[in-house]
Amino acid sequence: MRMLIADDDQICCQVLAMHLALLGDCDTVGTGRGTIGAVTKAWDEGRPYGLVFLDILMPEGDGQEVLQQLRVLEKKRGIHGLDRLNVVMITSLDDRKQVMDAFRREAQAYLIKPVDATKLRKVLKEFGILGKDV
Repeated sequence: MRMLIADDDQICCQVLAMHLALLGDCDTVGTGRGTIGAVTKAWDEGRPYGLVFLDILMPEGDGQEVLQQLRVLEKKRGIHGLDRLNVVMITSLDDRKQVMDAFRREAQAYLIKPVDATKLRKVLKEFGILGKDV
């Protein structure tokens, strides 16, 4: 599986990439604009991301705005159902409004930083990326 970590915090990117390394290819970007560019390029190449970790607070477009833009781009490209991006919002903000906004914009999961390995495994199991007994 191809994954994208969109976060301006390099340490968070490194930690997540380390946890995800055995599951597939993992790219990183540090801005909202970079996220849109990476996802669009992946679609154009016919190698879309199966999972995107999206930080809420980033330069050049916060994660909430980026998620909304990605959903609009999916509709324009005719991407529906199981072919849509699986998006996990990641943030240091433990704010109910941010969580609700992320789910309204159709994020599938939400993790608070620092990302706990057990909670990450739970999310990956929910997506069917890890087996139930891992």
